[in-house]
Amino acid sequence: MHASSVRGRGSPLSTAETTPAGISHASLFLAALRPPLREQFEATPALEARLTQGLAACRAAWTTFSVEPDRFLPYLAERIDDGTLAEEALDPSRLEELYLACACAQGDSQAIASLEARFLTGLGPPLRRLALSDAAIEEATQALREQLFVAHGEERPLVASYSGRGSLGAWVRVIAIRTALKLLRRGQREIPVEEEVLQALPLPEEDPELGLLKRFYRSEFKEAFAEALASLPPRELVVLQQHYLDGLTTYQLGELYRVHQTTVARWLTKARDTLLAQTRETLMQRLRVGDEECESILRLITSHFEITLQFFLDR
Repeated sequence: MHASSVRGRGSPLSTAETTPAGISHASLFLAALRPPLREQFEATPALEARLTQGLAACRAAWTTFSVEPDRFLPYLAERIDDGTLAEEALDPSRLEELYLACACAQGDSQAIASLEARFLTGLGPPLRRLALSDAAIEEATQALREQLFVAHGEERPLVASYSGRGSLGAWVRVIAIRTALKLLRRGQREIPVEEEVLQALPLPEEDPELGLLKRFYRSEFKEAFAEALASLPPRELVVLQQHYLDGLTTYQLGELYRVHQTTVARWLTKARDTLLAQTRETLMQRLRVGDEECESILRLITSHFEITLQFFLDR
């Protein structure tokens, strides 16, 4: 952590003291944006004033720590997706939560204490709904703390991956539930990592055709499905993980992303269709099989899509 990046209570926000000489807040922010976004935000009215006011609001919201503008504004810019409107990107509540996450990612103890007090102390009720004991909840919370705040080698702490899409509290709850579910799965039989996913799928005894497909094509399918999964846009991949692996409903995901649950359902359908279509295309190219045989393979995949997807997402 840079000593100049995080200050204690009482650090002034004046541009002269907190910004490198001659560099405005807008310049720091715009320089870190990708070119298409840079052009968009350059045209934002009163950008300098909005950023300065946003920083002031962040400092007012979090009085026990602060992050220098030359660290926070690039951090903010890196977490803005193409097509995001200025009103959304510079929303005060979003800035305040990203500001907190930025300080936590830098390892500031006061920021970490603030995040824990705001979001971790209330995790008991949702975790108890998973039938966890108090001891298991404490274990899950401690594992969550390590994931969120501890860097491992060159890998940054998990809190640095918070993008500002959805509330920070909802994002933390998702990670907490995922951590708790992994604890629940301990001791339960899991599909061995070395076992090919097609071989693990159940089949009706009366369908010998699919049984042959499992034996002959499981390696090719594994590679094709994994490649298709890796090619998904980040949001679609995360939503699939949250729904199929973490067990969040479309309603819960809608609350997390601040959209209607029907929108989430459309995201899931699109991601599923994209996965199957990309897998089909890759298999046809590599196996040089016709439509009929390829459709038989995909019939097996589709009939056990959730099992297949959970296998890959949980690896």
